[in-house]
Amino acid sequence: PGGSLRRRQAVGVERLREALWQGEEAVEALNEESGGLVKPDIVFFGEQLPERFGRLVPADFDACDLLLVMGTSLQVQPFASLVD
Repeated sequence: PGGSLRRRQAVGVERLREALWQGEEAVEALNEESGGLVKPDIVFFGEQLPERFGRLVPADFDACDLLLVMGTSLQVQPFASLVD
């Protein structure tokens, strides 16, 4: 695991998908070649939201003139209860 972000290289989704289909050895080789894989700065389904999300919701809503919600059915908490 070591390395730095300066040494890491972007990997196209097709290269990553190909390595995933080929198995663990291919993913490890891609990891070595690119300097390490980095998780995107997003929250995946089932992951905990950052602590600051709950803390900032009231202030963010008070300051908001327009809210666009994309990529959710608004059936999953906590987003389902954000807008009444």
